Amino acid sequence: MECLVEACLRHDEQACQRLYDVYAPKMLGVCLRYAHDRDAAQDMLHDGFIKVFDNLGTLKNPAQLGGWMRRVMVNTALNALRSIRETTSLDDPEVTNIPLVVNYDKYDTERILQAIQRLPEQYRAVFNLYEIEGYSHAEIGEKLGLKENSVRSILSRAKQKLVKDLGERNNY
Repeated sequence: MECLVEACLRHDEQACQRLYDVYAPKMLGVCLRYAHDRDAAQDMLHDGFIKVFDNLGTLKNPAQLGGWMRRVMVNTALNALRSIRETTSLDDPEVTNIPLVVNYDKYDTERILQAIQRLPEQYRAVFNLYEIEGYSHAEIGEKLGLKENSVRSILSRAKQKLVKDLGERNNY
């Protein structure tokens, strides 16, 4: 991987294309979890790769390229969400008193991804940062400019909406 990174830093077009080809599918998966549809995810991916190539020289350890790129994509997605921030009421009557337990194993990955994509922007961002990326409530609050208690509430509402969505669609 070190040779590939070095070649990209020399602006070797073939190396840059190879880096893109190797990592784009996985990074698109990251973007899809934050975007409301595939087109928005493609835009995030494109913007993310521009940042990757512009900042590749800051990567200290080429062995950590995948993790570093993932952080770049998450931050790019969050920036995109901030620019189109959707105001979402935390007092959504549709999701009160719904249990937060769901057996994700009984649903295919595509169905879960679609349910996540249907979440409001802020719910989707908080859910992904906590459940998938592993950030703490405090870290999410810092990244999104929210109080820690707000993050907890938004996460709870996001889970409730997912349970409701997956449950209702399971009845068809």
